[in-house]
Amino acid sequence: RATRAVETLRKEQIMRAKLFCLIFLSIAFLFLFGLEGSAIDKVASAIEVIVPAQGLTELDLKNQICLYQGHLGAPVRVVISSPQMRLSAVQIVYDLENRSLVAEKQVEWQAEKAGLQATSEKMTVTAELVQLPTGGEITFAQEEMRLVIKGDFCYQVPETTYQATGGFFLSGPDWTLEGQDLEGNLNNSSFVASGALSFTHQQVEGEGEVISYNKNEGTMVLSGSPVFRWESGWLHGEAETVIIYYLETGKVKTEGPTKIRFAQEMGVNPDGN
Repeated sequence: RATRAVETLRKEQIMRAKLFCLIFLSIAFLFLFGLEGSAIDKVASAIEVIVPAQGLTELDLKNQICLYQGHLGAPVRVVISSPQMRLSAVQIVYDLENRSLVAEKQVEWQAEKAGLQATSEKMTVTAELVQLPTGGEITFAQEEMRLVIKGDFCYQVPETTYQATGGFFLSGPDWTLEGQDLEGNLNNSSFVASGALSFTHQQVEGEGEVISYNKNEGTMVLSGSPVFRWESGWLHGEAETVIIYYLETGKVKTEGPTKIRFAQEMGVNPDGN
């Protein structure tokens, strides 16, 4: 009986600790998402933290840090109401002083309103910023794009803008783009890429120092000594040349000096000419 009573008491203590940690983190996010820079009567955001069976919850009240630990195949899950986000990871640490949430190992993040999904091994989340410091993969549902990052990725939540550095591979519905740096804006469905760029679309290939994309206009714009190739020829521009490629129609427009060459099939007559 004594052993059973001790075990029951231990379970109650664990449940109280998890409940206290949930309340602590909810209050922290209330200050993070609800009160800062807003009126007192603004509806504060809510957060729900789900720790799996045999998970771990730790509190550091002195340093104002809360740690949730799951395990492979059974991650900790976090749901935030505003801005709408979902997050899961094997380990999640919330730092109240720095107002940041750090997730590690098998991290999955989703922003429903923006149509974004991301996976990574490490992610930092605040009210204004989502960062993948060690790379990862991002799906843009509304833009029909998938981005694989080797370096750092940052998404600014209020502005719905993003930056990727250190190498990327981006694929659209029927095109691909590979390079070093990328800056985009979800509001106007556009991006600008730079650094060792290589672009493909069906039977077309392109290169340039800078390539910009606008979904609404359906264009890829190559600049900075651009090169544009197709099955039967190529265009080569100078430093000031701009090549505008229309994805839907396949038409090409150039501005500035260019060299153009067409490949012609040469036949051989029986007489050798």
